[in-house]
Amino acid sequence: MLTLRQITLSRGNKVLLDKVNVTLYEKQKIGLIGHNGCGKSTLFDFLLGKLSPDTGEFLINPQLTISHLSQQLPDSDEKALDFVLSGDEAYIKLLQRLKDSEAAGNDAEVLACHEELSHSGGYSKPAQAATIMSGLGFRGEQQQASVNSFSGGWRRRLSLARCLMKPADLFLLDEPTNHLDMEAIFWLERFLKQSPSTIVLISHDREFLDAFVTHILHIEKQNLTLYSGDYSCFEKTHAQQLALQQAMYEKQQTKINHMMSFVNRFRAKATKAKQAQGRLKAIERMEIIAAAQADSPFSFDFFPCPRAGNPLIQCNMVDAGYQSEKPILKRINFSLNPGDRIALLGPNGEGKSTLIKTLTGSLTPLHGTIHRSAHLKIGYYAQHQLEQLDYNLSPVETIQALSPEAREQTIRDFLGGFNFAGDMAVQPITHFSGGEKARLALAKLVWLKPNLLLLDEPTNHLDLGMRSAIELALQSYEGALILISHDRHMLKTSVDNFYLVYQQKVQAFDGDLDDYYSWLQTKDSIKENTVSSTAVDYKEKKTLQNRLKKLEQLIEQHQGEITKLDTQLSDSSLYEDSAQQNKLNQLIQKRHLAHSSLNQVEEEWLEISSSLEDLV
Repeated sequence: MLTLRQITLSRGNKVLLDKVNVTLYEKQKIGLIGHNGCGKSTLFDFLLGKLSPDTGEFLINPQLTISHLSQQLPDSDEKALDFVLSGDEAYIKLLQRLKDSEAAGNDAEVLACHEELSHSGGYSKPAQAATIMSGLGFRGEQQQASVNSFSGGWRRRLSLARCLMKPADLFLLDEPTNHLDMEAIFWLERFLKQSPSTIVLISHDREFLDAFVTHILHIEKQNLTLYSGDYSCFEKTHAQQLALQQAMYEKQQTKINHMMSFVNRFRAKATKAKQAQGRLKAIERMEIIAAAQADSPFSFDFFPCPRAGNPLIQCNMVDAGYQSEKPILKRINFSLNPGDRIALLGPNGEGKSTLIKTLTGSLTPLHGTIHRSAHLKIGYYAQHQLEQLDYNLSPVETIQALSPEAREQTIRDFLGGFNFAGDMAVQPITHFSGGEKARLALAKLVWLKPNLLLLDEPTNHLDLGMRSAIELALQSYEGALILISHDRHMLKTSVDNFYLVYQQKVQAFDGDLDDYYSWLQTKDSIKENTVSSTAVDYKEKKTLQNRLKKLEQLIEQHQGEITKLDTQLSDSSLYEDSAQQNKLNQLIQKRHLAHSSLNQVEEEWLEISSSLEDLV
């Protein structure tokens, strides 16, 4: 399919790939991994023809079609559905041809366009686009809203939908799960797994990689190595390679001893037994993780937690939301104790971030009371905190602002665990990447020595090395933790209990992530109250179902009529005998009207189908 022979790629004066060799074949599903800045996006630019190699030979099938997920936010006033449809350029060109032919009164060309639409599956393209958008979380009227009416995160989803809409031999996807909730991630996994195309994706989500990739393409030390299997297989293979290094072994033992000290202290205590078991499970896989990350520049631990009362936070009949607006969450009864480690689950927009903001005090309860321990010290991390960094300061100055009395060398040693070493530690952060700013925000939080961590999507912008470092640090963190994340691996290794935030409620979720996946698949059919089963809803549902059946019959009739007319129009005598010109024009007109009627019926069918989905 494509081959790189002795390819060298540079950005400026920095060599990112040096004389690499690799061949990619059809239908492979490849995860492209490596530390931030190693050259993953540069390799994509090269494959897209945006960058010429310094040396080497690039062999590629000239007929190969590529669809690339752009990281740039779309800027358009067109409808979201139309924007997604425009990803299929051939379909859009054919529609324009049809429009031009109709305007010119070229009946023969109009007929040819309709035939091409029929043969290419063009009539089903709007339904296909709607299906992709629905899978990525766009419902009903959202598909008809303008692109620019959406937030940045939702516009990125539109870019992904547009990319997936394009028929392509090769998909190049750069962080496709960014800004997706877990429901959309599950859908995307299934979509990519079933795709017949070759896929190369950059991702720092190991669970996502494990779900469907067949190979891992690893960039390390300017080299490019292709491994068979998913990310877990790669991790084990890579760990075995690193296990030959004595330094790695010593690092493993240090981590294991640190975690075993926690187990030995608390495994006999009933209140800590579950957490101790969690640490033992982590130790079982520690050798693999630590080995795989032995060469990682990231390594840090949380400081010992200051003591706090029990409970840390107590919510009593709390309504949460924004002043002068309807509550997002109602009647929250929630107690958080020292050492509790929970994750908040629930679809986007249900109020997870609202709950955390209420716990921090940045949102005042609309009703009810919140009692906080006098010794409570919260460490809150969210994406907006990157914007609160003073970009004129260096990493060292950022920490010094928190603790003016701290020695610079102490701060430098601390920041080294977050890979802010040498000159980077004293450079202004204004030109730092999103990942580097995220690391600094986390470093700032760790320095504050909180006894309660509130983490809202802490792994966004972070590579696998930093994610693993956070996971390891959280394993030995002795304070309480509330985590919002779509990173399933972090959820599996860092928390003991789950809470579901859904339909204005906050309640304990009895199950694991597999159970949550099952719940997501069935949630729309679960009737939470008697309202959904009233006679009014039932009557509306039956009316829509009956109308849907009639529309399906009409679609059949129109399709049959079009087929009949196409048979008549295929008679060559119509075009050879000038006496039959009138009959020919009548047949073309009839077909045009039949097709217009079919389009109207199909649009109504889609609308009613969407309405039925909302009622189910």
